[in-house]
Amino acid sequence: MKLCVRFFLSTLICVCATLKENSATVLSARCRSRCLAKEILRYRNITTIPVCITQDCSACIKPCDMQRKKEMMSCSFLCGSFVQSTLNICKESCKFLKHLQLEDGNSSCPTGLADRECVLMTPENVDVSTTNNEDTQNFSITWNGTWPSATVFVVMARQMKKGVTPDVAPSHGWTELKQTTLQTVQVLLQPLLWYQFKIAATNQYGASQFSIPSRMIFGRPTRPNPPRDFHVKSINIVKGQVEVDVSWRKPDNIVLPVHRYKLSWSMRLDLHLDKFTSLPVTDRRVMGNIHQYTIKELQPNKTYVLEIQAISRWAEGRLRSQRVTVTIRTPASAQDNIKKKMKKKFEMTKNSIVSSKNTANGDSVVLSKPTIPTAMQGTNSTKNSSTHQSQASTPKSNGRVSESPNLKAQKSVAGLISVPWLVLTDTVIALVVTILCYL
Repeated sequence: MKLCVRFFLSTLICVCATLKENSATVLSARCRSRCLAKEILRYRNITTIPVCITQDCSACIKPCDMQRKKEMMSCSFLCGSFVQSTLNICKESCKFLKHLQLEDGNSSCPTGLADRECVLMTPENVDVSTTNNEDTQNFSITWNGTWPSATVFVVMARQMKKGVTPDVAPSHGWTELKQTTLQTVQVLLQPLLWYQFKIAATNQYGASQFSIPSRMIFGRPTRPNPPRDFHVKSINIVKGQVEVDVSWRKPDNIVLPVHRYKLSWSMRLDLHLDKFTSLPVTDRRVMGNIHQYTIKELQPNKTYVLEIQAISRWAEGRLRSQRVTVTIRTPASAQDNIKKKMKKKFEMTKNSIVSSKNTANGDSVVLSKPTIPTAMQGTNSTKNSSTHQSQASTPKSNGRVSESPNLKAQKSVAGLISVPWLVLTDTVIALVVTILCYL
């Protein structure tokens, strides 16, 4: 019996608190409607206005917003920040709101005003549709009816506990979600909760009843955010293979706990190939409470792409986050360094051998005057004048320079010397190539 009495009292208290909160929200909306109506009168070519345009309207709406926040204070203190031109407008709005509070929202329709301006239609057919994507779930709330200009709609919502089925206990109170002059609103709500909505229409002269609550709708969870701070901690070479230590942090603002992390890696080619090449991808599943892993058996001196993805479980499926990618270059091993040095030396040796071979074949030969023994200089000097005259009178045959027997002998000796050197060069080249292939 005591439990029943306690439950009844708690339910009654919650209902009374909800009614009081709804009343404060409706009074705030009526105050806002009055300010927007004055703004529409300034611009006679428009019939509705969603927000204030002038500073006068902003000053008028400030007391209305304070009522929504339950921070109502004296009008002089509330409007003290405005200049004299807008100070009176703010005070008038504040007095209008206090007048509504004293009458508890009840006010008679002014004389000469049509009943449709004072008695507002209750919104009908409140419907909720959802637009889902991988990252967000947007709710669109719409309703039907006909109302005069400057009508402000109060959108109320209540949320129920997490679970597959909603909890419709009366202890769940209604809270203001939004005030708008439009007949549709877009809202973004917390996932994993059940929601229900109702609408009321208000203006400065009165307010309608709240609509029949909408159907209950569930906020489905979206995919988790990607892991944070994914980076390489260290790279080591063990027995000719590379080991990479990676670490990361869990995603922020997660709704569902991370069940697994999917870590994958694959090698990338350093050269562009004309034909299609299939590169294998290796992946591992890491528990959701672990935030580091060691990747083993990577090849040295290669480019790798590392990726990580967070995975959460929901119902029968999986929710996967976006991938985070890191590109690395593994270091070369000691054996690769030796091969690189040997290859460089081989190229230098090969270039020098080719250069010497071209010189031996006469590609760049400098003709020098043969030396004349000292004993023959005196004899040859007496013949210089006659020889010079005979050379001048004798034309050159085919543009070639006549060579002396001494010069021909020198060329023959150089040719004989170069033959063993060429044989030795080919032997050295074959030996170096054999060593490289063995390594």
